[in-house]
Amino acid sequence: MNNKLKIKLNFASGFTFLEVIIAVFIFVIAVVMVAQIFGSGYMGFKKSHLLQQNLETAQQAINILAKTLRTSEIINVTGNKEIKVFDYSRLSNNCIIYKFLDDGAALKVGSVTIDSSSENPLTDCQSSIFSPSQNMTSGKVYGNFFVVQNDPNNQTVGRITISMRVCLRESCEGNPKDEARLQTTVSLRNFEEVSS
Repeated sequence: MNNKLKIKLNFASGFTFLEVIIAVFIFVIAVVMVAQIFGSGYMGFKKSHLLQQNLETAQQAINILAKTLRTSEIINVTGNKEIKVFDYSRLSNNCIIYKFLDDGAALKVGSVTIDSSSENPLTDCQSSIFSPSQNMTSGKVYGNFFVVQNDPNNQTVGRITISMRVCLRESCEGNPKDEARLQTTVSLRNFEEVSS
């Protein structure tokens, strides 16, 4: 009976070379798949983070712009990309120009101070020549100003709608996930009524 229990198995221990090659091949395929998933996830995170940063600066710019326009009088509108205003809210009389660049590079702002002893600061603002030099946004920003002027005859108050598209790429064409849109409308005050 002991003889029957003592059967020895004569198998060699370990793996064959072919089994090791197949295991390594499967492991390499799994690592490549995980690396691709991680890489695409990281690129998605990087794109969304960049878009978020550009969107935050555009939101800050649109808020400053709306606050300034609310207390300003429109001097000149050039197309729907540039607007020049006289700002009544500042201690110094400022003539401010905002411009969306055609290539989507940025929303730019520039200002010049009008002499406080001026008899007609609005005319001085109209005749002043300066250009916007400071970026208000980061990334690619395309935008427009849609202006409805005050009309005292119809007793309507003017308004300005500011529309922006913040893009990740050189243009906003292509994937809509690579852009964000901002828009706000500001009612203008009629300063002739306020002063009388």
